[in-house]
Amino acid sequence: MCDDPGWGWTRCREGGASHDRLSRHLHWKLDQLLTHQWRRLLEIQQIQTELIEELARRRREEPP
Repeated sequence: MCDDPGWGWTRCREGGASHDRLSRHLHWKLDQLLTHQWRRLLEIQQIQTELIEELARRRREEPP
């Protein structure tokens, strides 16, 4: 690797290309994780909406 202790944040001749690949891979992985979390949040919100609608429907059907 590079003798510079901060080589992970700078580009050195020996590790620059692999560092760039690792950086791109990490960015891609984070994007994938965020996309998954947003989809999961949407699923949860859809379930919550369905439950609220069901509660409202039951309340309307209750006798006074």
